[in-house]
Amino acid sequence: MADHEGELRLRKQKNGSCHYVKQCQKCGAQIGNALKYNSSEVIEAGPDVPFFDETISDRYENFLACLKNKLFDSKTNRNPSPAVYKSEKQIKRDNLIDEINLLFRKAGDINEQDFLEAELIRKLREMVNIFDQYDDFKSFSSENEIEEWLINNLSTDFYFYRQVPGKHISDGVKVKIDFLIFPKKHLINHGFSESFIGVEVKFFHPSNKFGKKSSRSWWQTISYLDCEFFLKDKIIKPKFCLLFSNLSFEGEIEYLKKYYGKDDNDVVIWRSYKQLANHARVGSLEIYGRPENNVGWGIHFANSPYFQARINQGQFHYILSTQNLVGKVRIGNF
Repeated sequence: MADHEGELRLRKQKNGSCHYVKQCQKCGAQIGNALKYNSSEVIEAGPDVPFFDETISDRYENFLACLKNKLFDSKTNRNPSPAVYKSEKQIKRDNLIDEINLLFRKAGDINEQDFLEAELIRKLREMVNIFDQYDDFKSFSSENEIEEWLINNLSTDFYFYRQVPGKHISDGVKVKIDFLIFPKKHLINHGFSESFIGVEVKFFHPSNKFGKKSSRSWWQTISYLDCEFFLKDKIIKPKFCLLFSNLSFEGEIEYLKKYYGKDDNDVVIWRSYKQLANHARVGSLEIYGRPENNVGWGIHFANSPYFQARINQGQFHYILSTQNLVGKVRIGNF
């Protein structure tokens, strides 16, 4: 955060030791490293230095969460008519700024003048500008919507088997996977593995921190590789598994990178989970473009594509990129 307003504080560490640090009084962050006990600033402050206030960062995060919720709510509820939308958008923007002023003043002991001078007002303007740039952005609101979209748009390439029961091979725990899918003949002719694939579908609300839920979702998908599923009279063990979510759409993940920033913690750990899942033969089913106007799909393991289908001049073109991504077994020191 730019323009930190740092004040000297005494911060207690987990091991019980205390250090003198600078703390921003707006966002609660520690500024720089600990100061030496014999530094002039510490000596001049005397013995009555206040303790580091851990609640400032909580109030700051709560404020940002409220702000993001309001931005997404105003996007979701907007009137689709272009003639009406322009004036409504301006009203929403004006109301939003008034509400954020009120929210921020309630979030902590920070006065109106400090708020107007804070970096947060610049952040607000930046976020509202991003909001305007993505007027045609379409999101989902539930896993059911994502599942229906998947069936409606990829049934030309895959056979879909929904809510297939199974069990964990070693522990015997009963499970149920969202989909088992099997490639149709034209994909197999282009080199796609002739095998069943597990697909788990998730919805991550973009205005909430999605890191914690995404970690459980990736692990759930990984665990299905150690399961067998019962489809009619067959026992199926998937060749590999895929996670499919609203973040699988190119438009949505790019929007979030702009909205949160590409170095935001949740955005970074999302990339890290993809890297880790790759070693377990778990990838992501990704859609090129937006839900209402996609131009193809691809199966990716971390940053490496396995198979892609792209629309060019109204025709699908199928590309097998890296065949051994789905066959390599990574166990022990690989």
